[in-house]
Amino acid sequence: MLRMAALLSIVLCSSAFGMIVAKRYSLRPKQLRDFHQAVAALETEISYGATPLPQALRIAVAGVDQPVSGFFLQVAEKVFKGKPAGLAWERTCEELAMAFCFTSGDWKIINSIGVGLGTTDRIEEKKKLKLSCSRLLAQEEDATEKSLKIGRVWRYMGFLAGSALALVIW
Repeated sequence: MLRMAALLSIVLCSSAFGMIVAKRYSLRPKQLRDFHQAVAALETEISYGATPLPQALRIAVAGVDQPVSGFFLQVAEKVFKGKPAGLAWERTCEELAMAFCFTSGDWKIINSIGVGLGTTDRIEEKKKLKLSCSRLLAQEEDATEKSLKIGRVWRYMGFLAGSALALVIW
């Protein structure tokens, strides 16, 4: 009886591990989509609304879920307190990196958004943010494709690895 419980717990734990990894793969496209939406809104606020940067960052997260909204709000708070926007963006990337399911390629794009943020005119800022939006969109499409394929593999592999281990121990 105890042996069966141990074998069942092995299968359940490995299945849970596979589900957790698969969940991270499925969260990445949504977080990239939210980031894309927020950057697009920021670009609109800066170029057409001529909104000051801290206020534009706060407005940009309307309708965006956590952790992306928290990221932009934290950057806005740092800029409002007088920290340069590029430095505030960089520090927030470092502080909140663990809250996201991004790859190093995603972080390169996101970090590039903060370089020179708030130091150029509206036209240059608009060009830069539009380019970042298109790069985020490409990353999102890639993440969606990987989420479907690799997420399914992790779900199955977690269960199958636990089952195989339980059979070997049996």
